[in-house]
Amino acid sequence: MTPNYEMLKLPSASKTHFGLVEAYVPKSPNQQVQNLTGFLVGESSSSNPFSLTSLTTPNGEQIDGPALVSSRMISATNVSQEITLLDQHGSQVQLGSLSAIPLGQNLLWVRPLYVQSSTNAIPAIKQVIVAY
Repeated sequence: MTPNYEMLKLPSASKTHFGLVEAYVPKSPNQQVQNLTGFLVGESSSSNPFSLTSLTTPNGEQIDGPALVSSRMISATNVSQEITLLDQHGSQVQLGSLSAIPLGQNLLWVRPLYVQSSTNAIPAIKQVIVAY
């Protein structure tokens, strides 16, 4: 997951800010464990030129990291069939950035799916893949 610019409200904040969010998945031997352990949020404002905030998941929670969620999304039968159908006859499927949106105590994962034809250089959004 690449860092995303997002409008967000941190638990300690009174209002929404524009920030850069990066998921944190600790390195494990042979990449066997890919659980999300937190997020790093970078913010900037006129009163605070730059700040970093670390948000961690509750202890003991096993939350799938971005790589696992992405893999699960594109391997879902209906999504993989759609990708197969769209990725032919001169068209190319492109997956957009994976975003994690906090929803209460859970995460809503969102990833756009674009199709680019060989005759048009501008990709068109075809679907938005969502996992909860």
